[in-house]
Amino acid sequence: MQEYVFDVIVIDRDIPVIHGRDILDDIAELQPNARGIGLFDNESRIQDVRFDLELTKSRKNLNDIIVLMEIISISA
Repeated sequence: MQEYVFDVIVIDRDIPVIHGRDILDDIAELQPNARGIGLFDNESRIQDVRFDLELTKSRKNLNDIIVLMEIISISA
């Protein structure tokens, strides 16, 4: 994030090594104009207002995938 400017940053909040929420502070400092998309394992989560969009990772919910692809294509 220090070398490049990003329009959209997709974060899996449930990554095993570091919690995705911890990365949001770095994004706010290094990429203040980037939009944040948070991915989650389930729908029973605590929402984080720092994400522009929150999606549940599910093979059953195609709407989330469509919304994500639209956001990525608009930002590209």
